[in-house]
Amino acid sequence: MDLKKRVDFTLEVARNAGNIAATYYGTNKLNTEFKSDESPVTVADRACEKFIRERIEKVFPEDGIVGEEFGVKKGTSGLNWYIDPIDGTQSFVTGVPFFATMIAIETERDSIMGVVHFPILNETVFAYTGGGTWWKRHNTEKFERTFVTKTSSLSLARITSSSINYWKQTKREEILFDISKKVKWVHGWGDSFGQILVATGRLDLTLDPLMYDWDSMPLKPLVEEAGGIFSDFGGNRDPFGRSAFSCNPVLHEEVLKIIKSY
Repeated sequence: MDLKKRVDFTLEVARNAGNIAATYYGTNKLNTEFKSDESPVTVADRACEKFIRERIEKVFPEDGIVGEEFGVKKGTSGLNWYIDPIDGTQSFVTGVPFFATMIAIETERDSIMGVVHFPILNETVFAYTGGGTWWKRHNTEKFERTFVTKTSSLSLARITSSSINYWKQTKREEILFDISKKVKWVHGWGDSFGQILVATGRLDLTLDPLMYDWDSMPLKPLVEEAGGIFSDFGGNRDPFGRSAFSCNPVLHEEVLKIIKSY
């Protein structure tokens, strides 16, 4: 398997899907609906995923596909694509630019490639197993290698977290309150943007008490190939976990100890 070829393909697809999302962004054409878990879904989510699926099925017809909006298509190759067409739909529907198109490849229960593209911010991050994590900023044309921070103590850390609603929903808000008392600064950026801030060395820690497979799959390789640790709240480095936190290896032990005390 030529993984780099798949990375190049995914970068192009993610950019084009992001362009689709951008045409709906800030308009009155979203036709927002709410799923059973009260999360929003728009015509833009469905249009983006439909485009991504069609491109994958045309070029890699033997691969499986798992998407947030259209479910599972089984494959025969042992490779499965995971799609979150618009991660951060709450931001998207309120005209906030911190949303992204996320695509990953999984095999043998681990993610081997992830691409995250923020169409309005014009930032893209990708990683694949053994290839490092690469970041294209909004004002550059080339990708640059990026790494997590080297912050050695939680008391010096700048952190972020997903919405307090998710903490209340999972009845874990005491964990966030405790960690918040022990750090230097708490920011409020959630969803994939918070994870990307860790993978690109802009923040030290991000916490997400509620995750789905299409959330974790693209993010895990981005953090790990940048030198960090992506795990669930039990410390398991499995992309199928239902929670996640990311940071450098030194902070991970300290944060995990706090989480496990609850």
